[in-house]
Amino acid sequence: MPNLYSYKARDAYGKVVNGQIHADDINRAAELIRQRSLTVLDLSPGKTKAKSVSLFQKKKVTLREFAVFCRQMSTMVNAGVTIMSSISAIAAQADNPLMAEILSDIGKELETGRTFSEACMKHKDFFPSIFTSMVEAGETSGALDEVMERMAEYFENQAEILEKVKSATTYPSFIGVAAIIVVVVLMLTVIPGFATMFSDSGMELPTITRILIFISDIMKSYFYIVFPLLGLGIFLFIRWSKTTQGRYAIQRVSLKLPKFGVIFKNSAIGRFCRSLSILVSSG
Repeated sequence: MPNLYSYKARDAYGKVVNGQIHADDINRAAELIRQRSLTVLDLSPGKTKAKSVSLFQKKKVTLREFAVFCRQMSTMVNAGVTIMSSISAIAAQADNPLMAEILSDIGKELETGRTFSEACMKHKDFFPSIFTSMVEAGETSGALDEVMERMAEYFENQAEILEKVKSATTYPSFIGVAAIIVVVVLMLTVIPGFATMFSDSGMELPTITRILIFISDIMKSYFYIVFPLLGLGIFLFIRWSKTTQGRYAIQRVSLKLPKFGVIFKNSAIGRFCRSLSILVSSG
């Protein structure tokens, strides 16, 4: 079983980097480090680092960060730097802890003889399927640098589309949430006052008014049941929305929404066209 070694090295830009590497012995570890275009400054047997848990640690990688990663890979591969050295250098400089962790694991997979696409397939939840397919096509055609450049442009375009959709839906969503809050406050404070006034006057109330008063009484008298149930319902809905069936159902409904449906539909068509363009142009 390979041993773990901790090292301190200097990269091609003169920056000192620290890391860990698995190898059969210390000589093999030094050789693997040199293959990454690093100059070994210190090398010794290491201990497995305990993963730190932080509330502020990023738990996902944004499309912009994916685009930067692809751009860096394209530049380094085009300059003649090996894939293993490129991955190692990017992992050492990554600001996102999750990105650094995944890339470090990919580096270990490459050391065992796996290809870049095979290492990426191990992290299907991290890398989009189109990325893995494009990397495999780039390895086969020998044009990985061009493929990574196209992927950088693809993720940048995806990020722009997502930002436009968020920008177009933020204000209406804010208005909707504010309206719900206002309605709840009215049901708990204003409606009970009107209910007392109408009851004292002995007036015959319309059906809709009686329904509003009934709902107000329920919310005020059983708020300790209504609001926890509402919170539980929201929690279960969020969990369901993360399942495949839930995502499909929500997407079908979102496409039929007034005003918003057109925005979501155009966004989906734009993503499809860009994905198809990338795949066709790469063979």
